[in-house]
Amino acid sequence: MKITSSILIFIAFVLNITSQASLELVGILDLDLPEGGSSGKAIHLKANQYITNLSDYGIGIANNGGGTDGQEYDFPNIVLNSGDHIIVCRDTLAIKYYFSGCNSFNFIIQDDSSVITQNGDDAVELYENGIVIETFGDVNIDGSGELWEYKDSWAYKIDTGSIIFSGFSWITGGVDCTDFSVTSLSSNCPYPFCSQINTDISILNPLSVAIYPNPCLDKLFVNSKNKIKLLEILNIRGQIVSSFCTNQSYIDVSDLELGIYFIKVSNNENISLLKFFKN
Repeated sequence: MKITSSILIFIAFVLNITSQASLELVGILDLDLPEGGSSGKAIHLKANQYITNLSDYGIGIANNGGGTDGQEYDFPNIVLNSGDHIIVCRDTLAIKYYFSGCNSFNFIIQDDSSVITQNGDDAVELYENGIVIETFGDVNIDGSGELWEYKDSWAYKIDTGSIIFSGFSWITGGVDCTDFSVTSLSSNCPYPFCSQINTDISILNPLSVAIYPNPCLDKLFVNSKNKIKLLEILNIRGQIVSSFCTNQSYIDVSDLELGIYFIKVSNNENISLLKFFKN
């Protein structure tokens, strides 16, 4: 997987793991998504053992270096198998869309309690039965300007294979690296859990859309086995540059500048997203 030069690697100096816990932090996300607001805030975890009741665990967010606020979020009562990856987030639909074409999470959990609010400079604590078992960052330090800052970005734990620091370090994508991105794979800093870059033009395609020719010069033909309500062209920043009705066999892209674009095809139930090149 391509990792951009903006990614920073550092030792997680506050990492309270003396042996491998049943549940561990894997990623802390403060993504800049087109949906805005808190839609890109999420926490990624992994089960290292069979867990009969996830509600034994919880999350705390230490805002702006003001110290711990204790356990604020309680996980639901679900069963996890060893190796399961879960992500708790503020907007499940936005997160699913952003990670189109990436490895799938076993569980995507919506936080309706508005606890997952980290702002890229906040430490995160993982609790088991009310006791902190792991901390990302430093609860007493505002992370702005620190090596572990992840504003509009992410932090991700990697296995260093070293017994020092329990064998783990963290990497970050670099401050603001997800600004204007549509999906992780189209961003300047793909989330490392996306282990393979999808080179196919189809990023998300439940409507079985076909587009041609690709690359195109002036006309892009769009076919689908399903009814289409709206066609939209997005630039690499995720901004809509044009939209079209569906009673035509092709769309005119002659006015687009050279480069990479996305076509978003939607009806009342599903969205397909495909990449195309304008010559």
